[in-house]
Amino acid sequence: MASSSKGQQSFFLYFLLVVFSFLSLYHGWSNSKEISIDASELQDAGFEPTISSFASSRHTFDTELERSRMSATPRRHDDFRNYGGTTERIVVDVLTMASNERLEYMDTQKATWAHHPSVRNFFNVTEDLVEDSSACQQLQLDSVIAVTKFCHRPPYKPSWLMNRFLKYYARESWIKTKSNPAGWLCAQKRFPLGLANTILGYSSRGEALPDYLLMVDDDTYYNLDLFHDTLIHRNPLEPFVGAGCRVTNGRPDAEDMVVFPFGGFGLTFSKGTLERFLQPIRADCGSEWQELVLSKIQKNLIGERDLFRDGMNLAELMQRLALMEPYQNVSGWTRGYCFHGDWIMAIFTQLYRLHSEYYMETLMDSEITVNEDAQVQRTGSCGNLRGNCTRSDLVCHYQRPEDMRRFILQ
Repeated sequence: MASSSKGQQSFFLYFLLVVFSFLSLYHGWSNSKEISIDASELQDAGFEPTISSFASSRHTFDTELERSRMSATPRRHDDFRNYGGTTERIVVDVLTMASNERLEYMDTQKATWAHHPSVRNFFNVTEDLVEDSSACQQLQLDSVIAVTKFCHRPPYKPSWLMNRFLKYYARESWIKTKSNPAGWLCAQKRFPLGLANTILGYSSRGEALPDYLLMVDDDTYYNLDLFHDTLIHRNPLEPFVGAGCRVTNGRPDAEDMVVFPFGGFGLTFSKGTLERFLQPIRADCGSEWQELVLSKIQKNLIGERDLFRDGMNLAELMQRLALMEPYQNVSGWTRGYCFHGDWIMAIFTQLYRLHSEYYMETLMDSEITVNEDAQVQRTGSCGNLRGNCTRSDLVCHYQRPEDMRRFILQ
């Protein structure tokens, strides 16, 4: 047993090394300041959300929960064009993780591929999402390193699920290679906060849910004709979470398998999944799914049990989890926040059955697999990075504004 345990640990560390080497390789292909590419993209998930010109998007669940801001620019299309001679169409909302330092990227997305007849709303997120954003952005390197040290050696015994992911948390040596360590760290919370606020915004405005919510980075291009054709035969009322590119260690045993999305390739959430996010979780409800969620919360696998209140929904729980201990208070952390951006979506999907299967799916069989021999295999869209991309591809990552404009004009 001891030998088996050491072998598993060795493979996990090997997997980690290969994944970050893979990212560093892509990072090395472009040092352009304009593109501002992060080597952690494989595990990062967005920058931040701002939700359309719906003025009030604040959600306060009790006095101990911090408020978070959202703003956005809605885009509505009431005149859907025909697709291939049929009037069938899906309704898509787009949420892009933008940055105040390069708003041209977001604006170009909105004017090019997101200017599509299936797109109803175009939501965007920036650094302004969190009220303490400026304090986080001003963290010194030693504070960022303190976070990584805490997460690799937490003062409590992590659950089996947390242990599985903490092996891959950013290490001090890697953090020191970042041009903006604090910026990278602060971005990790914007993904869950942005997604949660966007979903809660539908409820606060009384707006109907879309068939699909597509979350992307601001340097992501999507072929929405192909996206539409890929999803049109699905029932959007069924829970579905689809990654434009999924990363896995390829282990066949679910207990050893690690799965998370490569955030820059986008995440798709069906109406059925959004409904589950918004459904109040009550102890006296009695539905099979709610009983499952409650049982998972009570196991406290990610430190959520003390944050949960009866009647809370999963979007609110995700928001509370991301707000519970600010990075700038790392010296006083008890549980901390030890998640890369994309991990939260993978963990919520798995724990709370936000997808019809145990793990999120891939779109068009797009996956990066690091097997036991540390060989990296890529399928589908996962190789569509920078110049290795065409307009006819479903999704392309690390695209500049001129690339998106060129695709649309071709």
